[in-house]
Amino acid sequence: MRTISAFLIMFLACTNSFSKNVTILLSLDNANIFDKIFVNLTTDNGNHKFDGKKNKNNYFFSIPDSIIQTYYGINFHANTTTDSIYADLGFATVSEQDTSLYVSGTLYWTDSDTLFLSGKFFAKSTDIYPSLLNRKITTYKYIVSSSDPEVKTSIKAACNRFGRFYDPKEESNYESILQYYINEIKKHPDSKSLMYGIYSGLRYYQSVSDLKMVYDSFSEKNKQSYYGKKIKEYCTLFDTPFSNMQLTNSLTNEQELIVLSKPTIVIFSASWCNPCHKLVPILKEIYGRISSKIDMVYISIDQNETESNWIDFLKNENIPWRSLSTKDKMKEVMSKYSISTIPVVFYICNSKVERLFLTEEKDICKIYDYYNNLH
Repeated sequence: MRTISAFLIMFLACTNSFSKNVTILLSLDNANIFDKIFVNLTTDNGNHKFDGKKNKNNYFFSIPDSIIQTYYGINFHANTTTDSIYADLGFATVSEQDTSLYVSGTLYWTDSDTLFLSGKFFAKSTDIYPSLLNRKITTYKYIVSSSDPEVKTSIKAACNRFGRFYDPKEESNYESILQYYINEIKKHPDSKSLMYGIYSGLRYYQSVSDLKMVYDSFSEKNKQSYYGKKIKEYCTLFDTPFSNMQLTNSLTNEQELIVLSKPTIVIFSASWCNPCHKLVPILKEIYGRISSKIDMVYISIDQNETESNWIDFLKNENIPWRSLSTKDKMKEVMSKYSISTIPVVFYICNSKVERLFLTEEKDICKIYDYYNNLH
């Protein structure tokens, strides 16, 4: 590690004197081609942008610790005058120089006050993105080295979609991937990148007991991290009685409980969620067969600006079951019921909560079995 300059010492002193911040030092071997580098960190509360302060080939970013502990994506971007309007910085680890490993959005959690990243330029490529109004983006690729072992772990996890049950090996199956996750976590029990990877794939587990088995491979310290606690909250949802709450009926604006008197299928959805809409034919068939004994209710997480789109969806699809809207309670609802992605489907009977996957025939059959066994 190079000697810390007087500039860095002063920078650290200024950024840490008033509040607890984490400093990211990004050292690039051709930083002179960039006019400015900034970093975006994504949290549940939105994106947070921080401009880098430059000294020769070094860029310094001061990030509040509260954001460092809760973010799930970090992207370094740059502005240039010589190449393109907008540039993206992609990274790979120094020990795995494979161009397929380059990613942005890599997770660099650290428990230290300063994270050092040193990038060696490797290549660049330019692409046009029609979805971004034909915006031209040049990606500058770097081989990154760091004294923090989390850097290599985080890049590898991001590239391999750790936690999402993606495996390019065709012979792999659910059980072998579970064991792979357990083995990797035991190698890096304190890795917050791996913890977030497991959190991002909650919907892929066939049972909560499988998730708990993987989760228990982490250190006790890591279980107290932000995403460690969120996974525990998710598991608790299925271990404790369903916590009912009142929401607004999407069509009548009356307040209603999510679960009334009958067992209930709860579907978390939104007007903008195409995968949610693909469930409509399945839901209609299920509802037609079980509605005499089992209730069904939508919970829309649309915000105020898209609420009218949700109502249009209900009317256009002739949805026969109830629909409740979260409105200003969206964040409370998503947190309370551990909703990170949609669609999510719960079956609630006698206050017991079960997660269902209605794209799988076995879970649809479960519903019919429950119906047949109800008196």
